[in-house]
Amino acid sequence: MKKLLAVLMSSLMVVGLAACSSSTPSGSAAPAGSPAASTEAATPAASEDDIFYFAVAGEPRLLDPAIIDDAVSGLIISQTYYPLFTTDPDTNELVNQACTGYDVSEDGTVYTFHLDENNKWSDGEPVTADQYVYAWKRAIGMGKGTSLYSQYLADYVVGALPHSENMDDVADMDDVGLKAVDDYTIEMTLTQPCEYFTSTMTMSCYLPLRPEIAVEHDSQWANDITVPTNGAYKLTYLDAPTRFEFEKNEFFSHADKVVTQKLVGKVITDMDAQLMAFQTKEIYYANSLGNAVAKMYAGNPELVISKTPASYYIYINSHNNDQPALQDRRVRRALQIGLDRDYICTALDNDTIYYPLYGLVSKGIPGLNGDFREEQDAEHQLVYTDKDEARALMEEAGYNENNVLHLVYYTNASDLHDTVAAILREQYKEIYIDLEIKNAEIRTFFDDRENGIYEICRGGFSADYYDASTFTDLLKTTSTGPVVSSGNETCDEMIVASQAKLGDDRIVAMHEIEQYAFEEECFVIPVIGYVSYTLQSQDWKNLQRGRFWYVEKK
Repeated sequence: MKKLLAVLMSSLMVVGLAACSSSTPSGSAAPAGSPAASTEAATPAASEDDIFYFAVAGEPRLLDPAIIDDAVSGLIISQTYYPLFTTDPDTNELVNQACTGYDVSEDGTVYTFHLDENNKWSDGEPVTADQYVYAWKRAIGMGKGTSLYSQYLADYVVGALPHSENMDDVADMDDVGLKAVDDYTIEMTLTQPCEYFTSTMTMSCYLPLRPEIAVEHDSQWANDITVPTNGAYKLTYLDAPTRFEFEKNEFFSHADKVVTQKLVGKVITDMDAQLMAFQTKEIYYANSLGNAVAKMYAGNPELVISKTPASYYIYINSHNNDQPALQDRRVRRALQIGLDRDYICTALDNDTIYYPLYGLVSKGIPGLNGDFREEQDAEHQLVYTDKDEARALMEEAGYNENNVLHLVYYTNASDLHDTVAAILREQYKEIYIDLEIKNAEIRTFFDDRENGIYEICRGGFSADYYDASTFTDLLKTTSTGPVVSSGNETCDEMIVASQAKLGDDRIVAMHEIEQYAFEEECFVIPVIGYVSYTLQSQDWKNLQRGRFWYVEKK
C-alpha cells in the first residue's frame, strides 16, 4: 500500500518506548541539521488558562507539507498551515477554508479556485496563487516515492505524470496544467473529469510554500521554526523527541476567532502514560490509547469517537522470491478464509470500535444506495471464514500436517497488534501454517514495510476522503508502499478506467476493482474495520479532532 498506511493505522495504532518529560523549556531550539537562525525564538509568557496541552504518540519528522505522511507530523502542520479545504468532522462534507470558492468547466476538466485575499504568512506577507502553484509543482517534482500524496497531482493534472516520474525541476513544468491567473486565482486542468477531485485537496501537498524558503528536492528547511506559515498558530519551539510549542499567528485570516494564545504538544509514546497524563490534566487531548480505554470511558463525553472509516489489513508480499509460496493464489486465498474475524473482535471486546472486515473498503463510505461495504457484503461477500476450504487449498498447494508452511508475520508492538498477532498464530496452525511473529519499533517497521522487506505484515489505512477511491487507489502499482508488491496491470487499468466514470457507474467500477483484488487475486487479507477515538477534556470548547485553531477554555 502507500506510505500513508504508515499513517496509517492512525494515531490509535502508534506506540513507542517511553513517555516524555513534562518540564517546560525556558527557551526554544531546532533539531540538528536545521539552519542556525532557528535556534532561538521568543516564547511569550502565558497563563495556564491560556495554554492548551495535547499529546502525540511519537516524534515528528521533517515538517515539509509535500512529504508529510504520518499522523504526528500531520497534527503539527494542521495547526501551522491554513488549507484550501477541510472536512467537517460531523458531516464529512468538504468545507471551504483558504479557498473561498471554485468553478468547474462544463466538461469537468478545468477548475478555477478563488483564494482568500486575507490569507497571510506569519511574517505578514500575503499568500498568493503563484505560491500554491509553486508548491504543487515542487511536490510533483519530488516524485511519488518522496511526496506520497503528490500522486493526486501527478495522476490527474495535465502534463504532470512525466515530470513526477523524472523528478523534474519546477522551471521545466511549463506544460503542466497549473497556472496562477492572478494573485488570488488558480487554474487547474485535469486529464479527465473526476467528480471527487476537490475532496483530495484536503491533503498537505496542496498547502502553499514560498520558493525562496522551500527549496526544491530538499526538506531540511522544514523544521526551522522561523519559517513563515499561514495557519492559526506558528511554531516557536521544537525538540522532536519531547515537545513542541506554538503561539497564535496574529496575521492568520481569522485571528479574531483564535482565543487561546499558546499550544504545547508533548511526545508521550506510551499509551498508559498518555492516559495518566490526561487523567491528571497534564494534557487535555490524548490520541494514542489502549483498547480498554473506549470501554472505560463509554458514555463519558470526554470520549470522542471519530467517524473516519479505517481498516486493518495483512499485506501479502506476493512478489517475494524468498517465499515462493505467497506467489500461489491458493495459499493467499487460504490465508484470507482461514481467519476467523469474529473471534478477533470478541478478543478485542469492543464492538463500538471494531467489527469484522470482509473487503478493502471499510464501513462509512457511500455506495450505490447506502454504505459501500454493507451493500457489497449483502450481495456477495468477497472474503469469509471456512477453515475446511482453507485446508483443502493448502493441501492442493502441497502443505499438510507433515509439511507445514513457515511464514513470518511482521508487526510493531501495541496491545492491539499483539492481540491480533497471537490470534493469527493460533488460527493459522489449523491450516498448516507455522507463523513466526517479528516485531520492530515503529519507524523501523514502517521503513521495512515501505521497502517490501516482509513476507506478510500488518497494515492499516484511515480514509483520506469520503469516497471508495481513497481505498481502491491504494492498489495501484504506481502507489508507494506495501501494495506495490501485489498490484498488477489489470488492476491498474481497472482503477484508471474507474476514475473517468461518473455517478453509479463509478461506484460499480470500484466494487469490481475490490472483487478482482480481494476475491480473484487475493492480494490482501482484510481483518477488522475500526474507528479511532480520542480523549478530549470537557474543560475546553471548540475542540475538533486534530485541529485546535479555535479551542478555548470554558
